[in-house]
Amino acid sequence: MPEITQTVRCVNCGFLCKTMGANREYEIWAATKWDRDSGELNHHQRPVSEGGKQANSKPFCFAGGPVEFGEKPTAESIRKEINRDRKCDQYFPWRKGMHPRDAAQERFMVELEQRREEFERTSEHDRRKFENELFDRGHNVQESIRDLTKKMGRFTKGVSILVVFLAFVQIIIAVVSIVLDN
Repeated sequence: MPEITQTVRCVNCGFLCKTMGANREYEIWAATKWDRDSGELNHHQRPVSEGGKQANSKPFCFAGGPVEFGEKPTAESIRKEINRDRKCDQYFPWRKGMHPRDAAQERFMVELEQRREEFERTSEHDRRKFENELFDRGHNVQESIRDLTKKMGRFTKGVSILVVFLAFVQIIIAVVSIVLDN
């Protein structure tokens, strides 16, 4: 994972939420703008369709980022904690009305697209590298064939001269043996 260089604040993160429990198995509510501004993440007003009653809740980072609210946080301590600068690799910008699950899905899609683009760049780089190596090898093979052709030409010329020389020697020997026999 790359080193985290910039600081962020939970108050601006799409993963800040409220829950009745300590993990994602419990009901999760998105932190509204009012919740974020006031720090009132320890209470949740249920909709009228659910009875309209207020429920106790706990502030929670849906992505498991480095935030500690303590056992019984107050609105003031929550507000200070979510406005504190921190380094977090889980941060994803919040938009009004976005649920933490939406933020997780959107971040997954963004990361997937980044990996696809990186794969594409890497593939293109590897393809070009392969083509260059192939070209270089083809060029080297052509040079080797030229060198071999030159060497074979010299060898053939040398063998031809040797054959002519031996034929000449044989003719001289034949002439000398005819002259000596007479």
